[in-house]
Amino acid sequence: MRKPRATRATAAAEFDAFVSAHRHAIQRYTYRRLDSRDAVEDAVADVFLTSWRRWVERPSGDAELLWLYGIARRVVANSERAHRRKLRLISRLSLDRTDADKVHEPQASLLDDVAELVEQLDTQEREMLQLAYWERLSHRDIAHVLGCSENAVDLRLRRIRRELRTRIEALPANVRSKGHGRSVAGL
Repeated sequence: MRKPRATRATAAAEFDAFVSAHRHAIQRYTYRRLDSRDAVEDAVADVFLTSWRRWVERPSGDAELLWLYGIARRVVANSERAHRRKLRLISRLSLDRTDADKVHEPQASLLDDVAELVEQLDTQEREMLQLAYWERLSHRDIAHVLGCSENAVDLRLRRIRRELRTRIEALPANVRSKGHGRSVAGL
């Protein structure tokens, strides 16, 4: 009888150490992708709940964090889908609003324009770019998280950067000059 309790206690202690070691990285990951603190906290909780449920499947060593990024990627995607459904519902409920009721925002800065261009990328391209520049993962680690080859990561990142450069250069000159000489993340 005591052996199963010791095993559960050991697993719980290992999991606590696991959460302590990786919580900050997963919080940063979700914070960069979700729009509210509550959504981030819920996503982080879901990531670690899923990892606890799949505890016996976890890899060892450096692959642990990459495994968590893979889980977080799916949790964030689910959260984004739920958010889009909510926005569609709000939109349907507010169809009677007129254009005069809408608030006009001031013109965006270059970084806002670049952020909008990044948002226009498909989900996988955006995720790859975010893993490379926000999470600063190597091509090998990105390949592990996304389940593709390093070569595919290299080729896709080159194509994405080239496409973004082209789109940025196509922005009107007055918008590009708003960047005040700042480069855009090595693109």
